[in-house]
Amino acid sequence: RPSRLFLPLLYAAAVLATTVVAWVIADDLQRDDLRGRAAEHLLLARDHVVAMVDRYRYLPAVVAKDERIRQLLAAPEDRALVAAANQYLEMVNGLAGSDVLYLLDPTGTCLASSNWRERDSFVGQRYDFRPYLKKAIEQGSGSGYAKGFTTGKYGYFIASRIGTAGEPAGVAVGKIDLSSLAKAWTAASDRVALVDSAGMIFLSGVQEWRLTPLYPLSADDRARIQHDCQYDQESIDRPPLPPTRPRPGEEFDLPIQGRNVPVKALDFGSDGWQILAAYETAGIPLWAGLVALAVFLAAVLVPTVGFYLRERGRRIQAGELRAILENMSVGIAVFDRALRLVAWNDKYRLLNRYPDDLVRAGRPLSEIIRHNIERGDFGAVDTEHELRKRLDQARESATQQLERRRPDGTWVEIRHSRMSDGRYIRVYGDITERKRTEAALAEHQTDLERLVGQRTAQLELANERLQVAAAQTEAEKRRVEQASRAKTTLLGAVNHDIRNPLNIILNAAKLVMRNATLPPQQYANLEKIDAKGRELLELVEDLLDYTRADRINIAQFRLPPIIERCRSAIELTIAAAGVEIISDVPPDLPVLAQDERKLRRIVINLMDNAAKFTETGTIRVSATRRDGTIEIAVADSGRGIAAGDIERIFDEGEQIGPGARQPTGGIGLGLAICRRFAGQMGGEIRVQSLLGEGSVFTLSLPIIHPTAGDDGLAVGRGASR
Repeated sequence: RPSRLFLPLLYAAAVLATTVVAWVIADDLQRDDLRGRAAEHLLLARDHVVAMVDRYRYLPAVVAKDERIRQLLAAPEDRALVAAANQYLEMVNGLAGSDVLYLLDPTGTCLASSNWRERDSFVGQRYDFRPYLKKAIEQGSGSGYAKGFTTGKYGYFIASRIGTAGEPAGVAVGKIDLSSLAKAWTAASDRVALVDSAGMIFLSGVQEWRLTPLYPLSADDRARIQHDCQYDQESIDRPPLPPTRPRPGEEFDLPIQGRNVPVKALDFGSDGWQILAAYETAGIPLWAGLVALAVFLAAVLVPTVGFYLRERGRRIQAGELRAILENMSVGIAVFDRALRLVAWNDKYRLLNRYPDDLVRAGRPLSEIIRHNIERGDFGAVDTEHELRKRLDQARESATQQLERRRPDGTWVEIRHSRMSDGRYIRVYGDITERKRTEAALAEHQTDLERLVGQRTAQLELANERLQVAAAQTEAEKRRVEQASRAKTTLLGAVNHDIRNPLNIILNAAKLVMRNATLPPQQYANLEKIDAKGRELLELVEDLLDYTRADRINIAQFRLPPIIERCRSAIELTIAAAGVEIISDVPPDLPVLAQDERKLRRIVINLMDNAAKFTETGTIRVSATRRDGTIEIAVADSGRGIAAGDIERIFDEGEQIGPGARQPTGGIGLGLAICRRFAGQMGGEIRVQSLLGEGSVFTLSLPIIHPTAGDDGLAVGRGASR
C-alpha cells in the first residue's frame, strides 16, 4: 500500500510545489510589470507637465523685449508709461492664456501688471522675497512654484531679466495656473504628484497628498519656505507622509485612504522637481492566486487555461494604458522597438487628421510617415529619400523637439523620445494659438517703433527747452555771485568803518565818565551817548552775526557757566527794577561739543528779547537733558505774543511791538539770528505764548554737533565751515 501511494503523493507534492512556485513567480512578474507600467506612466506624465510649462516659458522673455516695458523701467513715475504697460500686459496675457503677467523693478516692486484693473492687483506690491526675482537678476531667468502673496492662488512663476547682470533694469514675470493638471489627474483617478526640491507635494491627483511634505523638511528648507512665503504655515507643519526621507532611486510606500501603496519617483526639470506615480498592488495576490490556480489546473486539467488567463491580463493592461492616454491633453503615440504602433489616443489621430484605418495596432511607423509625405506635409520631396531620412532619425535620436507649420496654416509641436527599453514615443501638441500670439506681438512691435519715434521728437523739444532754462539759470547764478561779492564788500565796510570807530567813541565816553568831574547835565549826555552807542554796536553785531551764521567753531564746554555769564550780562541791561532773572540749570549736565559763541549769542538774544517785553515779574532760564539732546528754555511773564504774530517774529526785519505792534528797537534780526544759529548747530527753536500771559522760547540742540567726531571735535572740513 505505501508503494501505491508514493507516486500519487509525489505527483501531488510536485503539483503543489509547482503551484507555489507559480504563485511566487506570478507575484514577482506582476510586481515587475506594474513597476514597468508605473515607469512608463511617469515618463508620459512628465512629458505632459513639461509640454504645459514650455508653452508659456517664452512669455516673460518676449515681454522683456518690448520697448514700452523698457521705457517704463527708465521712467517708473511716468503715469502715461504705466498705463501703456498695464494695457500691453493685459493684452498679452489675454492672448497667451496665462494667469498673470507683471513687471518688477530691481527692488522687487511691481510697476505694471495685467491684473491692474482687479481689486487684488499686483501694481505697487513688493516681491523682493521671491527666489525667482534673485535668480532672474543673477542668472537671466528664474522660476518656481509658490502661493500667490497677493491673490492667495498657487501658481508657477517664470521670470526673465531685463538688462545685464551687472545693471539689471527690471524683471518680467509670468504666473501660470497648473491646477488643470491636478484636475485632470483627479478626473482620471490618476495617482500622480509633483514634488519640489524641498520635498513639498504641490500638485497631485490624490487629495490627501496635496500641499503635504513628502518627507521631513530640513530646518534650512523650512526657514527658506517661510521666508519666501512659498506655502501656508499649515501646509509646512503637516506631518510628512513617510517618517523618513527615502534614499535616491528607492521605491517607497505612501498612504491612500488608510492603506499604503508603492510609489515610483522620477527627477526632472531645472527646478529640482520630482514626479511620483503610485501603482496598485492590492490585486497582485489575487492575480498570483489565479496564476497558481491556472498552473494547478494546467497540471491537473487543461494546459490551455494558463494561456487564456495571460491573454486576458494583456488585454486588461492594454485597456488601462489606453485609458491613461485618453486623459492626456496632447496627442501621444507609442511604438515598440521595431517601430510598430502599440498604443495611442484619439488626440493623436485628430491632431494629425489620420483616417481611422491608418491608426491601428501593429501599424509600422514607416507607413504613417509615408502617408504624411504623400499628402504633402513636407512639401515637394522625394518620397523614398524623405522616408529613409525620417526613419533614420527615429532610430538614432534619443530626444527631438520641433515645430511644424501645416499647409492649412495650423502649427503643431512634436516631441520625440526613446525609452530605456527601446520603445519610441511621439507627443503632439497644437501650438497654433501661441504662434498667433507671437505674430500679434510682432505687429505691436512695429507700432511701438512708430511711438518711439514720436516720443524721441518730444524729448528733443524738451531738451531744447532745458538748454534755454539752463542758460537762464547760469545768468541768475552770476547775478547771485555779484550780490554775494557786494555783501562781502559791505560787511568789510561795516566792520572797519562803523564798528571800530564806534568802539573808540564808547571807550572814550567811558574814560571821560570814569575820570572826569562833570556837571550833571553833561554826565547825563555822556550816558545817553554811551547807551545809544551800545545800541548801535548791538545792531552792527546782529548784522555781522546774521550774515556769517554758516561758520561753526566746535569746542567742548559745560553749560552752567555759559548760562550764568548770560544771566549776569542781561541783569546789567534790565531797566525795570521789578524784573527778576532766575536760573534753574542742574550742575550735572553733560559736556557739550558745540559752538559755544553761537550758543551764548542765542541765549543772550532770547533773554534780551524776554527783558524787552517784561516790565514786572520773572525771567526763568532752565535746562534739561532728553536722550542725546539738551533743551534750554527762556520763560518770561511779560506781555506775550499774539497767535497771529508767532510765525512772523523769526522773519528778517520783523519787529512786533506790544499790542499795537510798535517797534521795540533794533533792526529785527535778533530772533532771525537765533533760528539760523540753531539750525547751523543741528537744533531748532520752539515758541509757546499767550497774549498777556508771557512766552516760553525753547532751544533744542544735540549734545554733540553732527559734524563732531568721537573725541567731540569737528571732523571733515575742520572746526569752521
